Amino acid sequence: FEVDGAAGSPPPGAPASWEMRGTSLAVDQLTEAIEKVKRAANEAVSLLDPEGDVDTSAASTPGGSTLNRALHRMKQKAGVDPVHLEKRSKAHGLVLEVTQTAALAVMQRDHLAEVLASEREQAKLDAQESLASLRQALKQQRLMSSNIVTTPNSTMKSVTIGDAIISPRAAVDTSQELTSAPAGDASELISKLQREIADMRRKIASDAAKAEHERTELQYMSAEHERNASRLTAELEAATKAAEVAQDMAVRRQKQAASLEAKHTRLSMELSATLQKLHEMEREALAEERKL
Repeated sequence: FEVDGAAGSPPPGAPASWEMRGTSLAVDQLTEAIEKVKRAANEAVSLLDPEGDVDTSAASTPGGSTLNRALHRMKQKAGVDPVHLEKRSKAHGLVLEVTQTAALAVMQRDHLAEVLASEREQAKLDAQESLASLRQALKQQRLMSSNIVTTPNSTMKSVTIGDAIISPRAAVDTSQELTSAPAGDASELISKLQREIADMRRKIASDAAKAEHERTELQYMSAEHERNASRLTAELEAATKAAEVAQDMAVRRQKQAASLEAKHTRLSMELSATLQKLHEMEREALAEERKL
């Protein structure tokens, strides 16, 4: 898997929550890496287990199972068993794969933690910007409402509907209507402006509710990704420990094989010495019989 994926660099013009949605790829990659480490570690342990290759057909013979295991270990230690050599080579490759995959998973975990931290900061900034824009819009709306009620027609020329809108849209220029309208139509224009102000208030309230909903969703997503990162970190540590246990078991098995080989060599030497003594005793007994 790749460390620098879709969660690393958003495309130009992407929304603020793009990085939050993109971390799902990093989470999937980290999960896949952890499962791969577990499978490789378990397979390496099974390949390095010397008891797995022992022929159990000789177990019915008294002492056959022990002798078979001893001979099997001697072949393994001497390096003359092609099946064991192939399994050791495969297990060595699996151990290397476990090490590399664990290292990449650690890098992916660190990258994911950085992305989550960046997303939390971005969510805070988005919420602050949304709140500031709402406050500014409400302030402009209050100023416009007070100017319409308290100022005469001569001072209303500078007041337009666009002053209270966050995102400017196409609208009629009410300043020209105010300057060209007769004094008797001022109340009608004021009523029209008040209706538009009410519409703007509803729009501002809707935008505020939408921004609050988006901020809440971002917080939930950030918390969920943080929980996933913690869970994956724990799984990665467990997989790393499993790989270490597999390596320790392999070393232990090799030491046991070396100890058994040394013991077998010592017993063989003692048996040879005992047989030689028996032959000497037989020759001495035959010599004594001839003398008699």
